[in-house]
Amino acid sequence: MTKISGVAILSLGALLNAQTPDRAVPEPKPYIWLSPSEIRALPIAGDPACTPRCTEAWTMLTDAASTTAGRPNLNDLEDETGHVVLAKALVSVRLAGSELARNLREEVVALLDEVRGSEHGASALSVGRNLAMYVIAADVIDLPAIRPDFHETVFAPWLRSVLAMEFQDRTLRSCHEDRPNNWGTHCGASRTAAAAYLNDRAELALAAQVFQGWLGDRNSHAGFTYDSTAFTWMSDPSCPTSDLDCRPRPVNPPGAMVSGHNVDGVIVDDQRRSERHRFRWPPKYTIYVYGALGGAVVQAGILQRFGLDAWHWSDDAIRRAVEWMYDDRDGKKKWDTCNDADKRYVLDLVDHAYGTDFIGRMKCKPQPSGPGRNIAWTSWTHQRPIVIPAEAPAR
Repeated sequence: MTKISGVAILSLGALLNAQTPDRAVPEPKPYIWLSPSEIRALPIAGDPACTPRCTEAWTMLTDAASTTAGRPNLNDLEDETGHVVLAKALVSVRLAGSELARNLREEVVALLDEVRGSEHGASALSVGRNLAMYVIAADVIDLPAIRPDFHETVFAPWLRSVLAMEFQDRTLRSCHEDRPNNWGTHCGASRTAAAAYLNDRAELALAAQVFQGWLGDRNSHAGFTYDSTAFTWMSDPSCPTSDLDCRPRPVNPPGAMVSGHNVDGVIVDDQRRSERHRFRWPPKYTIYVYGALGGAVVQAGILQRFGLDAWHWSDDAIRRAVEWMYDDRDGKKKWDTCNDADKRYVLDLVDHAYGTDFIGRMKCKPQPSGPGRNIAWTSWTHQRPIVIPAEAPAR
C-alpha cells in the first residue's frame, strides 16, 4: 500500500474487501468530496490567503447560496437547482455556527426531500448529469449525522432505488458500463457518488472497474459499445475496420498515432462527433470531449477519497486527454476554455490533481469556473495558486 497526498492507495480487491457481507459494522467511509475540516480551512474573501480569483469564486458561491432554489428536476438536462443546493451546503459548512449556516442546512435537507420522484420519465443522461451534486451536498452537510431519521428512512433508500431504476431502458449502471462517451462518464459520476455516499463498497468497486476500463485497462472492463466512426480515431490498425482483432479503448493509449498524427489521449467516441464524424485532420473542436471529461474528473475525485489512485490510471489518461486538447502542433488548434467558463471546472480539478497549470496556459483572464455538469464551485473548493498574466487579453 502506498500513499498519495496522505491518502492510502488501495487495490480494487482491497476496496471490495473493506466491507464484507458478514461484517457486523460497516467500514467507516471518508467524506466523498471534501470533509468539513477541509471546507472550513479554505480561505474566503477578506482572508490574506484568498487571491483575487478566490475572492471572486467565493462571491459567486455565496450569491448562489443566497438565491431561492427552484424545484429540483432530475428530468431536465439543463437544470441548475443542483448547483444551488451544493452552494448552500458548502457555505453552511464554511460558516458553521451562524444562523445563516443553520438556515442553509435546513434548506438543503428540504431540497434533498424534494428531488425524490423528479427522476421519473428521465433519461439516464439527465439523471447522470444532475444526481451527483445532490449526493455530494448531502455528504457535505453530513446528513447521516444531522438528520439520521431522514437519511435512514427516506434519502438513502431512495438513492439505492435510483441505482437500479431504469431510465428509458437504461440504468445508471448499464449506461456507465456500455457507453464509452459522455453518457457513460456522467452516469458513472452519479453512480460512483451514490455508491460512495451509501458506503456500498461492492458497488463502488464495480464502478471503479468500469472507470478503469474506460481509461484504457481492458482487463478491468471492455464491454463498451462504440459508434462505428469512433474506430477511425483509434491507433490499433485493426480498429478502423472494426475487425475482431481490434482492442478498442475509450481513451487512446500513450503514443497513439493515426495516419502519422498524434491522437494520444483522444476520447474516441466523443471526438468522432466533430465534423463529418470520421477521422479527419486537422481535427475539429467538439464540446462533447469536455462533457466526457466532466464525468471522468468527478469519478476520479471520489475514487481517490476511497484510496484508489484513479487520477494516475492508464498512464495519467485524464491528463493526457487534456494535453491533447491543448496541443497546438501539426495543424491542430488549442482547445482552451477562455470563452466558456462552464467547462473550466474540468481544469480546476485536473490542475488540482496533477499540479499542472492548464488554466494558466490558456493565457486568458483566469476567472473562476462556472457551474458544470455533476459538480460546481471548483474554483473555490479546489483552489490553487494562479499566475495572472500581466496583460491578459480579453476574449
